Amino acid sequence: MSPREGYIRAKGVKLHYLTWGEGAPLILVHGLADNPHLFADLAPAFSDRFSVIAYARRGHGRSEDAPPYDTPTLTDDLCQLMDRLGIAQACIAGYSMGGNEVTGMATRYPHRVGRVVYLDAAYDYADPDFGKVLEQVPAVLREPPRAAWRSLSAYREFYREEYFVGVQDLRRVEQYILETVNLESDGSVTPKMMKTVTAFEAAMRADARRSYSLVQCPVLAIYAQSAVNAQGVDDERRREGLAWDSSYMQPFKEKSIRELRRALPEARIVTVPGGHNDFLLTSRAAVVEAMREFLLDD
Repeated sequence: MSPREGYIRAKGVKLHYLTWGEGAPLILVHGLADNPHLFADLAPAFSDRFSVIAYARRGHGRSEDAPPYDTPTLTDDLCQLMDRLGIAQACIAGYSMGGNEVTGMATRYPHRVGRVVYLDAAYDYADPDFGKVLEQVPAVLREPPRAAWRSLSAYREFYREEYFVGVQDLRRVEQYILETVNLESDGSVTPKMMKTVTAFEAAMRADARRSYSLVQCPVLAIYAQSAVNAQGVDDERRREGLAWDSSYMQPFKEKSIRELRRALPEARIVTVPGGHNDFLLTSRAAVVEAMREFLLDD
């Protein structure tokens, strides 16, 4: 199913969005350095009951770039998107960094949010412990190898071998991959967000701590089993990635789940197979089942 698309202006910044289906609004918020086509494979699973909207936050995808990048600003962008589209209230699901806007909407504008879904996103990125986790990310994982930038086909193959192992048909994420890079005149590719990823990360770490206890609506938190893909074909990336995940990210995830349970004891918490980058594809059926059961629960 091909999405419809359009643009709105939020606080003077032009934002691009995609929509699928008709019905009650369900808004999907992507992660850092992503774009709304991340959800092109997932969104049609809800289009029979929902009007699914996925948008590119400022500085991402085809949306305009303009600082600041703090969560209150990004949350207001989402709120204005809803205003421009005539949405009084919506269910909102956020992936990865998208959990910031989800929490921001649920705590600052509770009357605008019906239900919340965290897609491996129920982490407090302003927690100093998360900063320590980031500081320990192995150098080999910080960016794709140089060879991946030689051409679009090399970049696509890197995704197949490292992030989307087990995804037989990359057409499921082709437009997403295309919109993460710029195609240069010599056939090489460069990352679209090379200059702003660091600024977004700094803004996340400088944000106020999350206040889950202020979330008044029902919550579903889906966690990926691991932060990295255990099936990656590059031995060094896989070995160092799994060691980092075991020593640093998994303990932080366990802490995050404890804090979520303490603040929101009624929250539904589900763990599905897969890594942070691929679970929406490799565990699609489990994610869809958990979300539909939660979103359609009367």
